[in-house]
Amino acid sequence: MVFIVRGEMESIGEDGSILPLSEGDVCGEELLTWCLERSSVNPDGTRIRMPSKGLLSNRNVRCVTNVEAFSLSVADLEDVTCSRDS
Repeated sequence: MVFIVRGEMESIGEDGSILPLSEGDVCGEELLTWCLERSSVNPDGTRIRMPSKGLLSNRNVRCVTNVEAFSLSVADLEDVTCSRDS
């Protein structure tokens, strides 16, 4: 996930659609949803298994201006959202 502090970016879809991003915007929020789903539990108490291939985006991101941003990786989000096997 990328949190834009300053500058402008574009998120470009497979179909060529462009979503402008700027200060205060976030891209890659589907990563948070993915981590939350991975940590879900079935009614019988077993953990829901997600595909081991991980999450692939169907969008590209491009900086339009100089950008100041910070990012959270899967490992960062797993530390916060996903239960770990003991």
